[in-house]
Amino acid sequence: MDITCREIEIGSDEYRAELALRDAVLRRPLGVEIDEEELARDRTGRHFAALLDGAVIACAGLYPDGPGRMRLRHMAVAPAMQGTGVGAKLIGFAEEQARASGVARIETHARCMARRFYEQRGYAAAGEEFDEHTIPHILMEKAL
Repeated sequence: MDITCREIEIGSDEYRAELALRDAVLRRPLGVEIDEEELARDRTGRHFAALLDGAVIACAGLYPDGPGRMRLRHMAVAPAMQGTGVGAKLIGFAEEQARASGVARIETHARCMARRFYEQRGYAAAGEEFDEHTIPHILMEKAL
């Protein structure tokens, strides 16, 4: 499987595919839609995608969150590709890009069901569980 990770641009075909993946995996199952506020926030972040034969199969975004910090948002992997390592490859790529631009720490509001995935990549819980979009989350952090 030849998976390519790269940073993608707002407005590109890959970005439109990212939005569709986020909607299908993260939003629609909760009855939530991507709204104008989220689209406006997208313009402040960096977007990353994993591609297989040109198709976006995973996505993630990093957003400024203070000096030397970024927040990981909307990490999603196509259901057929979950458990194949593509998510790990993409998050590793995004972290490398962040580190190269001077970022020292990444945090995320991880869904509790994904906690182990993040722990296996060096993230640590930083607080108690809380509900976000009606499901349990936990703040997780990683020093780069």
